[in-house]
Amino acid sequence: MSSEPGHAFDARKIWMSESGKALDQWRLVSLVTALRAVLQEGPQGDGGGPVSQACPDAGQRLTFLRSVMEELTDRGLDADSLIRYGLLPEVLAPPLGELIIGELLGSEPGRPGRADLSGWRHAFGLEGSRGEAFSQALHTPADFEEMIKHAIGNALNDASSALGLVAQWIFTANIERILSLDAPTPLELQTALADAYGMDMSLHAEYRWIVDRFSTTFFGQWSTESLHLEYRWIQGMGTPPCRVLLMQERTIVLTEIALEIAQRAVHEPSRSEAANRLTAQVQRHARSFLREGRRQEAAALFEFVCREQPENADALNNLGFCLLPQNPKVALEHLEKASRLAYTPRIVNIYNKMCCHISLGRPHLAIQEAERYWQDATEQAPVAATLWVPDTSGEWAIHEVWDTREELAALTKHAHHLNADT
Repeated sequence: MSSEPGHAFDARKIWMSESGKALDQWRLVSLVTALRAVLQEGPQGDGGGPVSQACPDAGQRLTFLRSVMEELTDRGLDADSLIRYGLLPEVLAPPLGELIIGELLGSEPGRPGRADLSGWRHAFGLEGSRGEAFSQALHTPADFEEMIKHAIGNALNDASSALGLVAQWIFTANIERILSLDAPTPLELQTALADAYGMDMSLHAEYRWIVDRFSTTFFGQWSTESLHLEYRWIQGMGTPPCRVLLMQERTIVLTEIALEIAQRAVHEPSRSEAANRLTAQVQRHARSFLREGRRQEAAALFEFVCREQPENADALNNLGFCLLPQNPKVALEHLEKASRLAYTPRIVNIYNKMCCHISLGRPHLAIQEAERYWQDATEQAPVAATLWVPDTSGEWAIHEVWDTREELAALTKHAHHLNADT
């Protein structure tokens, strides 16, 4: 079964529910979701989140990755190829994200677990005039996303492009180098170019299908190719990417897949998958800055995303979240815009807006937000989130919570107490 009876499929929730068990007792969903998360976070981790709890340092990170790969192999999956092809974007995200953040905020030699930025800057071809163009694009609306879309597209179709060379190196390098995020040397990149004629990018689509199917909860976040492959498989027109028995771990409804495919055909997505992944990378760094009390840097990262993608509901909600303690009025404006753009999960946006109203001395409006939510609550299962929670002195403190519904109820109670005092 894809999930417990009566509950919608949630890849991350399944992983969290099994994280205390031995790996041989994990479902495939948990294994793929954990592998993806640990690769995507990079050696730096996620600042006390589930990845850092599973891999508190670089050495334990490598041990964990090897163990998950071994378990996947035992179940008949080619874990090596899954990383090289299916998880290529997640492998590239940490060094590329570090370069973006370094350009936005300046060099930070004291940050632990950073990738070798000098080596990766050379590998990505971001030196000299190209480096200047990269820096300029970060501060020019629209140009950055077009640059990333072009670079990623070239990587998958032209091995001689900068990212294409790195991708080709990943396809052939020692897996330990990939897991450790050791940057390729100039000689290795030259060798990769010589071997580029052996690239088989059809493997990328096939293994990405595995990643989407077992670790991506919402169809809206699947790649279009994965949706098409899944549709053909359900219709009996294609072959599965793994054993049929493993495919049965998640039940996919044909009509839901068909609806997503139709919506994409009619409403072409305005954001590229590559840009979405980098947005997620920036978000993780911003949350790390927030936990360190570096709110200004966190807000700067989300301001960058909002400048490049003005209708990015995720970034707007997160920018509002960053500004909330010190500038709740401006934060509320961003949160309201995110709400109009149908930010999900809705309960997180509602909670953030309630915090703004409380900070602005309007607890009665916070209560109204909660009442409107409970009248048509859409989340039927727990929603994990990073939230501002009032402490005993009334100050806001960041907490990682498992069920936002419980926190919303507690915040509503807090608002009623404040309202009674006014």
